Amino acid sequence: MSPDPLHRGSHRAAFSIIEYVGVALLCSAIAAMALPRWVRHRECSRTVAAFAYLQHLSHLQRQHFDQFGCYETDPMKLDLALVVPASFAIDVKSVSDEHDSSPTWSASLVRQGSAFGFGDYRITFDQAGYAPERSSINTSLLPLGFSTMHHRDIR
Repeated sequence: MSPDPLHRGSHRAAFSIIEYVGVALLCSAIAAMALPRWVRHRECSRTVAAFAYLQHLSHLQRQHFDQFGCYETDPMKLDLALVVPASFAIDVKSVSDEHDSSPTWSASLVRQGSAFGFGDYRITFDQAGYAPERSSINTSLLPLGFSTMHHRDIR
């Protein structure tokens, strides 16, 4: 019996719809596992930039205090080489009077907009450095060298 002339050469190697669905499900599962890590990595990068900005501001405040005996009330008057990181707004909480026996200052970066999975948070520095008791950042986002157990400035 000879092969059917109508179907001759029509047998092609191709993927079935089941195989396409299987590949699509596999890709979506991989994406579902990778997305939270990517979001966390991106948010960690933002917090590193925020900590770098506040460390720089802290250093400039110390220089200003050493030179003039008081802290600057407007951080924009300091010679900041860094700009406020994207997605954050600066909030200078308090600067004590220059006649005060122990002058203090405090500045926070407040996360603008919702950080997916982390919510809004605040990172606060003062004359002693990072202030964990006045910060509301998730501890999993803290850069290396910072913890909630200490209050010191990493130089």
